[in-house]
Amino acid sequence: MARPFWAIQPAFTGGEISEDVASRVDLDKYALALRQAENAVIRPYGNVRKRSGFIHVGEAKTRGGILLKEFDYEDELSYLLEFGAGYVRIWRNGTYIGVECETPFDEQDLKRLRFVQSVDVMYICSGEKPVQKLMRYKDTDWRMETVHFAPPAFSDVNSDTLNQARPDGVSGSVGIETEKNTFTKDMVGEYIKLEQRIETTETKGAVTSDHVPKWADETLAKAQKYIVASEGGNVIIELLVKYDFPKHVIDKHINEDGSTSYTYAEAVSRWETIFYRRVDGSFYEVFDAEKHKIDWQSPETYEGNNAQGQVQETYSRLYLKVTALRGTTTVRAQIQGGSDTITVKEIKAEANSISVGGSWKYISHGTWAGTVHLEYSINNGKTWTKMRTYTSSNDYNPQETGTVEEECLMRIRNEGVSGSIQQSLSSLPYTHTGWGRIVKYVNARKVIVETEKDFGSTKSTPDWYFGAWSDRYGYPVAATFFQDRLCLGGGKRHPTRIWMSKSGDYENFDILKEGGSVTDDSAISADMLSQKYVSVAHMDAGTDLIVFTEGNSWTISGNDTVTPSSITPRRQDSYGTGNITPIRVGSRVVYVQNRGAVARDIGYDYNSDSYHGMDLTLLAKHLVKGHKIEDADFAQEPDSIMYFVRDDGILLCLTYVMEQQVYGWSHIVTDGKILSIASINGKDRDEVYIAVEREAGGEKRVYIERLADEGKKSQLEDYCMMDAAGIVERDTPSHTVTGLERLEGKTVQIVADGKYIGMYVVRKGQAELPTSAQKVTFGLPYKMILETPNWDAGNTESGTVQGRKKTVTEAILRVKNSYGGKIGADQKHLQRILYGTEETAPGSLVTGEVKTTMHEKGVNTEGRVYIEHDTPHPFDMSALIRAVTFLG
Repeated sequence: MARPFWAIQPAFTGGEISEDVASRVDLDKYALALRQAENAVIRPYGNVRKRSGFIHVGEAKTRGGILLKEFDYEDELSYLLEFGAGYVRIWRNGTYIGVECETPFDEQDLKRLRFVQSVDVMYICSGEKPVQKLMRYKDTDWRMETVHFAPPAFSDVNSDTLNQARPDGVSGSVGIETEKNTFTKDMVGEYIKLEQRIETTETKGAVTSDHVPKWADETLAKAQKYIVASEGGNVIIELLVKYDFPKHVIDKHINEDGSTSYTYAEAVSRWETIFYRRVDGSFYEVFDAEKHKIDWQSPETYEGNNAQGQVQETYSRLYLKVTALRGTTTVRAQIQGGSDTITVKEIKAEANSISVGGSWKYISHGTWAGTVHLEYSINNGKTWTKMRTYTSSNDYNPQETGTVEEECLMRIRNEGVSGSIQQSLSSLPYTHTGWGRIVKYVNARKVIVETEKDFGSTKSTPDWYFGAWSDRYGYPVAATFFQDRLCLGGGKRHPTRIWMSKSGDYENFDILKEGGSVTDDSAISADMLSQKYVSVAHMDAGTDLIVFTEGNSWTISGNDTVTPSSITPRRQDSYGTGNITPIRVGSRVVYVQNRGAVARDIGYDYNSDSYHGMDLTLLAKHLVKGHKIEDADFAQEPDSIMYFVRDDGILLCLTYVMEQQVYGWSHIVTDGKILSIASINGKDRDEVYIAVEREAGGEKRVYIERLADEGKKSQLEDYCMMDAAGIVERDTPSHTVTGLERLEGKTVQIVADGKYIGMYVVRKGQAELPTSAQKVTFGLPYKMILETPNWDAGNTESGTVQGRKKTVTEAILRVKNSYGGKIGADQKHLQRILYGTEETAPGSLVTGEVKTTMHEKGVNTEGRVYIEHDTPHPFDMSALIRAVTFLG
């Protein structure tokens, strides 16, 4: 008999390869590859092992489309999000915590959802619905709401300079009219922005205190209604109520000598603003005063100290405050009392503050002593902040110019000034930006807008914009964070555009500052323009920002700080991506191409100073041919594996450690259809969850299951090698396992007290065991299949060994904590793997070299080894040694 040739396959990091390359013995990966790796996992250091089972953790709310996603709150606290049509449910540590939030997303939206998270806030884009944010306040308090951008991004400026827009006011509910037909009914809810030129303004007055009311009248306390009107002017009108709570007794104490002492609450005054409006033009409003009156009565009646039987009324006074912004304005108030008495009051207000949107100048003259403050307000005069302070002792007159970063009011405030002083505070011309939300359609040339930032005047302007996002224009498709900015991209109106928020202000997309200047922290927009009009699909941020479109990928360098004046998109490749969110692994990103059947990676190459990658599915096309990838995620620990959900419910696994040139495929098959997958940050490893549709008792349901730990001990009870698995531990042993309704009619494997006892059919939600057991693990069986490609020994003395008849007569398996399985040359010629366990305790596992004799009929030209394993035992092989005998 010919002497056998002993050959070793020392590792399996080449993973599963297709039949199309089963003869590519010239490839480096060939010697470490497998022809089949079903229900197996390729370990990055070389082993191949039977994958762990999936443990049942609960039932999903839906029986339709579902999406799982991680909410990574902190190192040891992550949540699993279950998205279905119109809802999201929160899971923690494999348990639904009873929290559910309503969402606007329907089942068709789920595949389009994109996520980006900052601590306890997750932003969610879909392209079809407004951007949402999911917020965690505490473990049981979660909220989903539409993001209110202040402001949102805006589209391009009106291109027809003859079609000017004119507001009839500057704040509150404002009508906007255009010269031509512009508006439609479906624009309600959209944003509109106006840019208006503001000319030089000047004030020579100064304030000396911050006393709130301009006037008050006792009769106002008994008013029933009041009317405020102004025929013109640029002012801020405020109506305030002052509530006065008098001093009153809150406690009394009987002293030892029989006398009585009292504890008093001091008098308190409280201000409440009931109306605030910036007005530029005519104004008329009627108010009901009754709702602003309250009565206060002392809680108890005490003798002495004038408190006996005293009922004290808290009384209120109504105040009108008028702040002129430009020029002089007269505002009239008409008060109607309970007996139809009418009181008319007039306030003549002269501006002592000015609007500044860019540069300002202050000059003083004369001989004076004291302190002068220049103050600014960014909330229309509600509060003031010091900007400059000048002090003189009859020896100084300041002259200074400066700029502001954003439009504000400025004023002069004198403090203890005496002598003769003349002052002037002026602003240079600038462009004012204001915006609001359309709340009512009037006609094709007029809409009503509720302002969010006041307009600058009632003058017409050709420079107006619609918001970039709306039901009509669509909403952002992709989101990420880059250099402390929230980045959004894509949409129906601007599919090639990305927007970056103001630095550190994620919900502010204001681009142009007042005065026309753009500062480095302003919001940014840029277009990914190429020969083909392709939409932004995803964004991923590392050192650089990678923008994936449907036809190519782009990068925006992060070597320097990105600003509105220094952003240059650079096109990298022309493959394009689809719905699956790209996965970052270290410095590289793995993505699925647009048609959903090719996985590629991309990363920076120093030699070419560009980004490039490779087709990771090139050698395993049989896994994706005729299919699409529907979902994906990545588990860093323990084995650096990417999981891809195929459209038929099979789960593809890619072990990926590119710095070691390791990328190997395998796949997972279960009794059901895997719908979605998510990897959750665990305490010492990443926890992998799946949403899987299983059928039992003639009914299909969707369940949430967790991939079991791989186990580390040498006893079977430390492992779970079944799907839809459950673990029952009882105080006393029993022959019956109950609570199996979800597996009705299924044949399940059972491990009882650490020993595999066989397969049993579930009937009426339970299974009867031949022996009583205290701890029972049960679940659906699955089969691992390992098959090597055609064996090759390189060029021998007689040439290649390919095509020559041969047989593998013996095999040595180098295993760890393993038991069970069959081995042969192919599926038809299998025999049990004998571990020599006659001397091994039941339930124990074997580590070492297991030698087995192959089936005598295994003669072929391939020299393959085929292994099947279908019992609930682990199997972990680090090397395969085979004896090959040539037959001619």
